[in-house]
Amino acid sequence: MKSQISFTTDLFATERPPEASHLQLGEDLATWLAEAASGGEFVFGKPYKAEWGWAVDAQSGSEKFIVGCGIMNESFDDAQADWLITVEMVRRWKFLGAKDSKLRSELCDLIQNVLRDKPHIREIRWTDHVGHFAPKNLA
Repeated sequence: MKSQISFTTDLFATERPPEASHLQLGEDLATWLAEAASGGEFVFGKPYKAEWGWAVDAQSGSEKFIVGCGIMNESFDDAQADWLITVEMVRRWKFLGAKDSKLRSELCDLIQNVLRDKPHIREIRWTDHVGHFAPKNLA
């Protein structure tokens, strides 16, 4: 099951911020992604700060998802930085319902297509494990 997509780009801010405001990185990515992916089957909310970076809610029908956006730890201050987007399905009851859905797969495909359409985005790759956003391990 695809859960994270990472990629390399020079499009978003990478300057290492003071520790007190480390959650600011990724807002521009979340805003851009929500705008670029809009207009189809999914409705995207406004980006918001999350515990580990930035997130945007996506919904289609009765299914809701959280799309997380953040810079990878080793990419602070890099001109070509590595970024990570995660897709999580919001379930009302953790012990009820499927862990995956057709719509989740369609949302993942949409995100991949949006990234592929942008010339400055490269090395797009899906992973199944949890990576590390920068806010978890600030040096």
